[in-house]
Amino acid sequence: DYGEPSAVEMLEIKAETEKMEEMVRAQNEINRRQYAFLQAQALKRSREEKRALVNDELIKRIVEIESSGNARAVGSSGERGLMQIMPETWKAMTDLSFDYAFDPVRNREVGRKFCNYLEEKLSCKVEGWSEMDMKEREKLLLVAYNAGEGRAIRGEIPGSTRKYLEKYGHN
Repeated sequence: DYGEPSAVEMLEIKAETEKMEEMVRAQNEINRRQYAFLQAQALKRSREEKRALVNDELIKRIVEIESSGNARAVGSSGERGLMQIMPETWKAMTDLSFDYAFDPVRNREVGRKFCNYLEEKLSCKVEGWSEMDMKEREKLLLVAYNAGEGRAIRGEIPGSTRKYLEKYGHN
């Protein structure tokens, strides 16, 4: 029959309950620490993103200048999509077909990859890069994006690129 538990059974139940409560407390502590760690990581990424030259704001502004947000835009030299990526650049940055240049997500991914590539190249080739402030670096990156990395490295800014820079807020 299922009568009242004996004193021994009550002690066993109490011991099991205490074990389970301790396990729950331990798991809660682990969860609290993991959450704190993840929050700290997110804050660190956010700060790094704000300090990074190639960030969401830069990409957003390039999209606005290049295509006015038109994912189906095609330029006179064959560039495509939001960031108006040239076929040769697309091929150098990804194995995807150039048809994907009209996909807004893929276009931004490839455009960001290209901007990161340009930043790396400029940081190695432009004398004084590490001493430049972010605004100067951004200007050179935009020159490289618009007129080519060689011109940016040599400090050559064609007239059309000057107009491009003005749209972006650089003189």
